[in-house]
Amino acid sequence: MNLSYSYANGFGAGVNIGTPNDVQVGGSIGLNYNAKSGAWGASVGLKMGLGQTDNQGNYSNWVDAGVHVNNIGRENQSQGLSATIRGQYNEKKGLSGSLGLSYDTQSGYGATVGLTSGLGPLLSVTPSWTVSEYGGLSSDVQYGVNKNLLGNIFEQATNPNHASANRNLLDDIWNGMVQL
Repeated sequence: MNLSYSYANGFGAGVNIGTPNDVQVGGSIGLNYNAKSGAWGASVGLKMGLGQTDNQGNYSNWVDAGVHVNNIGRENQSQGLSATIRGQYNEKKGLSGSLGLSYDTQSGYGATVGLTSGLGPLLSVTPSWTVSEYGGLSSDVQYGVNKNLLGNIFEQATNPNHASANRNLLDDIWNGMVQL
């Protein structure tokens, strides 16, 4: 799920669903919406894992290609194509990068460079820079959360009863408030 805000464009939201990184050939679909303009868009993509896998079966390098349509049903509707190569280049520190090329009927030709770095075992940050033919230079920062965030926190306790107590903490607080 993506949430965004900019002064010029207001609030936006998007949902993308795709195959996990342990699938060699997969795909994705997505929808997005902008609250200020009321416009929405859709995307579909294909992804192919390259090279070796890690100990969990995930591909660390892949290539993907996609098509998108934005501002569907409006005068300024745009369509486009994109292709991206992603991969790890420093496995010990969990760094990975991406290079993408794109074409959009509104923005023209473009290129994107991104870098992803882990912030501990639970979070990641991805700054990226894009330059497009008609849109100029832009930048973006995305923050990611490990899909097992809460599980990792609760299961790393050295005392087995501690993990169980953490899971029941909210229930205990709620029951205590109800008793008042």
